[in-house]
Amino acid sequence: RVAVLPGAQHMDGVEALEYVRSRHDDLSSDIGRGERQQQVLVALRQKISQLSLGDINNLAAALSGEVLTDVPLTQFSLLLGISKDVGSGSIQHVVLTQYSSGTEDGQQVLEPNMSAILAVVHRYFPAT
Repeated sequence: RVAVLPGAQHMDGVEALEYVRSRHDDLSSDIGRGERQQQVLVALRQKISQLSLGDINNLAAALSGEVLTDVPLTQFSLLLGISKDVGSGSIQHVVLTQYSSGTEDGQQVLEPNMSAILAVVHRYFPAT
């Protein structure tokens, strides 16, 4: 069980993972988990946007052994600059709730309504 008080909370990595993965008493099922994952990603983006170039080495040291990447450390300053250029107002949050409930092998499953989902995808990612 994960208890989170209303309002903004500071979480470490373990707490954030528990929060986004929790299923106990979630009235929204997997849809609620997706919404929580988006909340944490937006909060993480906000924290990263506050970093400066001097923080990159400390961040790399903190993540050592936890994150594997082939991106050279020298490229992180470029990525940090790009992340600061993306305003939070330009980020779209979409939770695909076009589904119906069903059962398969005695388990409750969510069955996607692909035509409704594709309409949303095409609205946010128009063909070029």
